Amino acid sequence: MTIKELTFDQYSHLFGGFEPHVFATASFNRLNVAKTESVMCLAVFEGERTVAGLIAGKGSDGVIRAPFSAPFNSLTTVRRGDLSELISVYSAIVDHVSMTGASSIELFMPPSIYCRDSDAINAAALQASGFRVEYSDINYHFDTREITESGSYDRLIAKRNLRYLNSVRRRQLLFESGVLPERVYRVIEANRNSKGYDLRMSLDDVLRTIKVVDADFFVLTDVGGTDLAAAMVYHVAEDVVQVIYWGDIPGIAGGDHCMLELASRIFNHYHDLGVSIVDVGPSSKGGIPSPGLCRFKASIGCKATLKTRWKIGLR
Repeated sequence: MTIKELTFDQYSHLFGGFEPHVFATASFNRLNVAKTESVMCLAVFEGERTVAGLIAGKGSDGVIRAPFSAPFNSLTTVRRGDLSELISVYSAIVDHVSMTGASSIELFMPPSIYCRDSDAINAAALQASGFRVEYSDINYHFDTREITESGSYDRLIAKRNLRYLNSVRRRQLLFESGVLPERVYRVIEANRNSKGYDLRMSLDDVLRTIKVVDADFFVLTDVGGTDLAAAMVYHVAEDVVQVIYWGDIPGIAGGDHCMLELASRIFNHYHDLGVSIVDVGPSSKGGIPSPGLCRFKASIGCKATLKTRWKIGLR
């Protein structure tokens, strides 16, 4: 197999419509070029046939990373390849990148909710091509089809949470969708500041990103109109949305346990729209889990899968 390096426009023309998720698109990656030293848009061919593509960034440390500014990334294939073809694709990418002087390649793959029928084959191909697992993060998602199967979201959550949720519901909080991004960002910023956490995306980053990514913005308010909690959600793949940020404002009057109500409203909202999966993101960092965050996500009905970082040294 051979590889050509393309421009963003050439890559979009060749792979547009085949990408498995928004983080693999040329438009999303072009938006974030300032966050890496250089970008490689790689197209893999077998003779004249287009096989696969991958967009990666080269850092100042000589490491090639896919993604370079996203939760994950993966190959774009124009047809479902078998194991031997995927091994050939990854091997060709390794050979090509080796000639650029890069020190290593790191690939952070999506959790299996994005590729259920090919996750194991992809992992086998990576391993056969010389990649090794550096670590895995635990990632949680909610399957809205379980609401239909169970008859009610309330039957899917921990009994203790249901008691808290019923208490919150008596406050008659208002769930608003389609609100301004700036309003949501203020709530998220207050949440992160209260916990001493940095926000990786600025408001300007958010506003630029939603020009190329469909997004929904939600706010939960009390009867007096005070914002208590908020969420920012991207439409990242067919039948999958991802919570990019959500949180409440700690210490605000009447805000106790309002995240339970926000989660309930969001999950039911996408259930009613026919979206099957709500990805609520990782509950670990660098492979080290946060037990409290894992416990919370499990208690609101979410299931866990792994998001794995693969690495191969080139020197």
